[in-house]
Amino acid sequence: MSPTPITRETFIDPSHLKTVLTQDTMYVLRDDEEGVEEVPIPESFKKVGIPEGYSVDFVLDPATLVRSLAKQGIVTEDQLEKGLLKDLKDTINASDNLKIIPTSVYESKREAQDEALENSDEEDDDDEGEEEEPTGPPITRATFISPTHIATALSQKTMYKLADGGEGVKEVPITKSVKKAGVIPQGYSVDFIVDPATIVKSLAKQGLVTEGQLSEELLNDLKEPINSSDNLKIVPTSVYEAKLAALEASLENDDDDDDEEEEE
Repeated sequence: MSPTPITRETFIDPSHLKTVLTQDTMYVLRDDEEGVEEVPIPESFKKVGIPEGYSVDFVLDPATLVRSLAKQGIVTEDQLEKGLLKDLKDTINASDNLKIIPTSVYESKREAQDEALENSDEEDDDDEGEEEEPTGPPITRATFISPTHIATALSQKTMYKLADGGEGVKEVPITKSVKKAGVIPQGYSVDFIVDPATIVKSLAKQGLVTEGQLSEELLNDLKEPINSSDNLKIVPTSVYEAKLAALEASLENDDDDDDEEEEE
C-alpha cells in the first residue's frame, strides 16, 4: 500500500463542524458588505447545522502546516512520528481555532493564501541547493512571537475583562486612550489563541530544536499566523497565566506519555 500524502484535509477532523457550533458568536457581512461583524450564533444553526452561505474558517489554516512540513521533506503521513499527527489535528480543530464566516469571505481568504503559498514555493525553487546548518538559537515559544504582536492586538476593536464577580470574562471595547498609548494596560496580557508552545512541541517531535534547522522563510511562515490579528486577544493577566500554565502542564504530561510509549 502506497503512503498516504499529507494534504490540507489530513488535519481537518469532521467533528470541527460540531465544535464550531459550541461557540457563542459567528461573523456575518455588514449591511454595506464592507467587512464583517460579530453576532450571536442563532439557535437554529446549533440545531440543524451551518447553513448554505457560511463556512468554517481556520485561524491557523492547515495549509500552512502542510507547507511547513513539506519544507522539511515530510510529505506522507508515515513520516510523522506517533502522536504528532494527533497533536497537530487537535490544534487545528480546537474551538479557539475555528470561526463561522460568510463563504465569500472564506473563499477570498483561501484564494489569497493559496496564491501566497504558491508564490513562496516559486521563491523556494530559486533557493534550492542551499544547505541549512542545524545550528543557531534553540527554538522556544519566544521564537514565534513578533515584537509587533502588541500593536496588532491593540488594532482590534475589543478586549476581554473579568466579568462581574470574577467568574469568566466579558468582551468590552478597547478605549481610545489605550490605543493612543500603544501599551497593554497593567493587569492585562496578549493571549495567543493558537499558542506558539504548541508549534514548539510539534517541531521538537520531528527533531527540529534549533532555528538553524529551519529556513528563515519557514520561520516567517510559522510566525505569521501566530501573530495575526485573528490569533490575538487582550485578556486579564490572571486568565492568561492560568491558560498558559494549563497548556504547559498538558504538553509536559503528553511528553511523559510519549516516553512511556517509547519504553513499550
